Parts: sequence; C-alpha cells; structure tokens
Amino acid sequence: MNSKRNRGAAILAAILVVAIAATAAAGLLYSQSLWLQESTLSADAAQSRMAARAGIAWAAAVLRQDALTSPIDHLHEPWATPLPATEVEGARIEGVIRDLQGRYNLNNLVRAGISQPQELARYKRLLSALELPPALAQTLADWMDVDAEPNGEDGAEDAYYLALANVYRTSGQPLTELNELLRVKGYTHNVVFALRPYVSALPSPSAINVNTAPAETLMLVADRLSLADARLLAAARERSYFRDLADFRARLPPSAYPLHADGVRTTSEFFSVDAQVKRGAAFVHAQAIIQRGAQAWPSVLWQRYD
Repeated sequence: MNSKRNRGAAILAAILVVAIAATAAAGLLYSQSLWLQESTLSADAAQSRMAARAGIAWAAAVLRQDALTSPIDHLHEPWATPLPATEVEGARIEGVIRDLQGRYNLNNLVRAGISQPQELARYKRLLSALELPPALAQTLADWMDVDAEPNGEDGAEDAYYLALANVYRTSGQPLTELNELLRVKGYTHNVVFALRPYVSALPSPSAINVNTAPAETLMLVADRLSLADARLLAAARERSYFRDLADFRARLPPSAYPLHADGVRTTSEFFSVDAQVKRGAAFVHAQAIIQRGAQAWPSVLWQRYD
C-alpha cells in the first residue's frame, strides 16, 4: 500500500509540473512585469498567487486523467493522494483534492424552493450522529425555501432575522458556500467547523459516493443503516471498494433496507481543491470547487485565495 501511495504521489508531482508549464504557456499566469506592477503585493507574494492558480489547474488535470482511466471514484486512486510539498520554479507547493460527493449536499434540503421532508430527516440523522441539535435542519431549510412559514417550532423565517440587531432576510435560494451557514439561526463557528468534513453546498441535487463517504455520511444512504454498521462498511471498503450499486447492495446489512437507491453512486462529479504555496516569506492558500463531466475538461465553479 505504501509503494502504491508513493507511486501516486510521484504521478501527482509530475502532473503538477506539466500543469504549471501548460498554464504559463496558455497565458493563465501573469508575466513577471505584471507581477511587479501589483503594488499591494511583493514579487514573491504575487508569484505565489500565480503558482496557486496553477495548483488548481493541476487538480483539473489530475481529475481529467482519472476520468479517462477509471469509471469509478474511490480513495485509493491517485487524485485522493495528497500532493506532498514539491519545489517548482522556486515555489514550494502542496495540495489535496477531496470528493465533495462523499459528503451530504445541504442543497438537497430544498428543491424548487420547497423543503423536502425526507431530506430533512436524513440531515437530522447526520446532526444527531455529530451530536449537534437536530433543529439546525429546520432553520437551514427555512433559510433556503421560498415560503414564509417556519418549518416546525424550531424554524426561522424572515420575522426572526428582521428582529435581530443587524437585520436581514432569509436567502430563499440554495447555499453557494458553507460560510453562508454563519448567517443561519443556530449555526455558530463551532457548529460549521464540526460540519465541514461531512457536508457540501453543491449547485444541484447530488447523490452520495459510497466509496468516499465517511461513516457519518455513509449511513444516510439507508434509513436503518446504523453508524456502527456504516463504520464496518467503510472499513471493508478499504480492502475492496464498491464497484457498482449491486456490489454495495450485496454488502449492505439486511437490516439496513430500504436503500435510497437514487441517492447512491460510485462515481463523483464535484471535488474541492486546497493548494498551499510558499515562496520566500510569502504564503498563499487557494481553495476551489471543480466540476468534472464525462467528456469536457473540468470546470472551476468557485475559487478563493487567502
């Protein structure tokens, strides 16, 4: 296993070098003269930022290569191997790609502006497993739905937010990023921190990839699948990933049925990227969400640089 991971890391590093060269050749990196014109940044900081952009291009290249070689996404593939700190063009780059469909998509809670009771129940199960208040499901559904009626006793519509010291209204639309949760009743920084490894905010309803989901999310694919049994499935997956839905069904405990078949898959479309670049005294952290289709080159849906 270690030798396989070492080979995976070597492949990722090679793709990174190619991505940086290709990005520069395509004009996606600024020229040295433009770097020096950025008065708010030192040359090192500007170059680090551009290298971070190349890091996102690297991730897109890795995911595209994976799509061409494998119809299944699992945690033993090269894309799932973190890129170790690698020296390229005077910068030290490291990064990691994560499968966002191994997490529960919070935007599943509301479809066409209407709260989905079955999804509310699933999200409450996740909240309970994480020892968080189940009422957070209602307040989030109210934040995204288009009606003005609170979702049960624990819901919160415009009337709640308009009574705050700093008034605002509910969004009435899907989440665009997880930081938006901090505006929703009950979602403190600690709550959002606890949720991050298990939830996503994807632009369309999505299923859970059973090959990459942590046990806390994996248990949501069937109403009667316990957290203990989900952990056993996740452990067995380390030895042999699920090849398709039939394979997953065959290994699912009989007591776990019924299965949400439309909410289960073994492939993924959405991934997150975290790239860190250090050059001299400068440090840049880049984050992005990438959507990968079956044919086209992956698209960057969202990105941020700190």
